[in-house]
Amino acid sequence: MRALKFYSAAVAELEQLAAQHKDKSIVLIGPQNIGKTTVGRLAAAQLGYACIDSDDLMLECYNKQRHCNIVNIKLLYKKLGWYRFRQLERRIIQSIDFYRVDLVVSLGGGAHLYSFGSLFRLRPAVVVLLYNWRQFRFPRVLRVVAGYL
Repeated sequence: MRALKFYSAAVAELEQLAAQHKDKSIVLIGPQNIGKTTVGRLAAAQLGYACIDSDDLMLECYNKQRHCNIVNIKLLYKKLGWYRFRQLERRIIQSIDFYRVDLVVSLGGGAHLYSFGSLFRLRPAVVVLLYNWRQFRFPRVLRVVAGYL
């Protein structure tokens, strides 16, 4: 229950950002396991937006191409290795229509480090960094920092 309170605070901040920037999609970035997918889905439901998770798209694409059933992103990373995983991630991110204004996108944990810079130039999006503050004491305290790319 305590974690849900912090997710709710992040969702409320995203609602404010969406109201301020109605002509832009919202892109969530941050470290692994911070709650980007959870916050993204909650915010999208609250705002009536579509929600896209790049990790889900990567799994779907890989499984469809290879006719297999890899069930989570960690297994996909292990199977592909760093370089091929990042190549797939870049392709998936490039396929997302960031010009939509009714969209919340949750990028994978490393996307903001390895795939982010060159892909989002001139894209109209509000970029939101979710991060942990006092990781060991309050592992789900989320903060929202907005910026443009």
